[in-house]
Amino acid sequence: MLNPLRANSVTPRLLTSEYSALSAQKGQKISVPMTPSMTVSDVTPGVTPPTPPDMTPTAVDVEMANWKYVTFQLSDKDKFDVREGNMPKVLSKAMSTLVDAIDVSILTAGSQGAGAATGTSGTTPFASAILAVQANKILNRNKVEKEGRHVLFDADAEANLIALPEFANSQFVGDYQAMTNGTFDGNRRVGSQWWQNQNIPTHTKGVGSGYVTNGIQAAGATSIVVQTGTGALVAGDVISFAADTANKYVVAEAYTGGAGTVTINSPGLVNAIPTGNAITVNNDHVANLAFTSDAIAFASRPLPASDANAMTDTLVDPVSGLAVRLETMRGWMQDLWVVSALWGVKAVRSEGIVKILG
Repeated sequence: MLNPLRANSVTPRLLTSEYSALSAQKGQKISVPMTPSMTVSDVTPGVTPPTPPDMTPTAVDVEMANWKYVTFQLSDKDKFDVREGNMPKVLSKAMSTLVDAIDVSILTAGSQGAGAATGTSGTTPFASAILAVQANKILNRNKVEKEGRHVLFDADAEANLIALPEFANSQFVGDYQAMTNGTFDGNRRVGSQWWQNQNIPTHTKGVGSGYVTNGIQAAGATSIVVQTGTGALVAGDVISFAADTANKYVVAEAYTGGAGTVTINSPGLVNAIPTGNAITVNNDHVANLAFTSDAIAFASRPLPASDANAMTDTLVDPVSGLAVRLETMRGWMQDLWVVSALWGVKAVRSEGIVKILG
């Protein structure tokens, strides 16, 4: 039996993930603590010191919303006919299929939760080194930590990167892996680790158009008041403003259309936008990502054990590092094999995610 085809679904192991041996059910929520905000105050000497503010960290709930499985069955004759070594390949294919679904869910959450976007919709990125450092520039502007930065991109973008001397030739980067291996699989460049991943999703934009701002929109605003416009916007749409075409923003949640308020992800507008300013909705795009490890929260939990007559085991995927559950149940003259997982994912720090359009 041939080795199964599979994607380089590395995204889960690049995150600061939250695992636990405690079992959970679909719909339960895992609380992820966030760093509290602080302010600088003037010192006023006096007898009584000021009351310090409450430093209790806030938290973001990550719902265990995904419970999925992959299954196959083997009759007694099938098992007898399977040659030695083939059974692990069948299991590997089932496991990688499930892991790919988990990988896509994380990438989609990152695409919808990004705080900014760069590049051009419909144009494969990294034809020049300029765009390769643009996402890193935005992360620096957002003051996110230098450690734990990653860039994930599809096969088309990788082909451009390999052709860039500044990224592939050892005399520029002191690393010959990109040219000798023909891939970016954790290679470190300009402050990030770079990873090719075939699961990078394509975002299909909503049908919204003709939106115009209503009143001055202040720098840092995430609630954009509009006075006209028709058609729906969807989470993950990328918008820009006529008065500030250099910056692109990501719509945080669905908007049905008409006058009202469009919400974009933090940190919000880089520059103030005047009233009556036209909004452009970018086209469909491949959602390559640059992000920090703690910007996307991922939690996985085992399901409660069953008392039924079934063999249960845990499989660890070698690419993603994920642990999934394997169950084997005896049916009528055949065995049913099920690989399943329960997980939740949410973008919790939009400032640490940049969408690189392709």
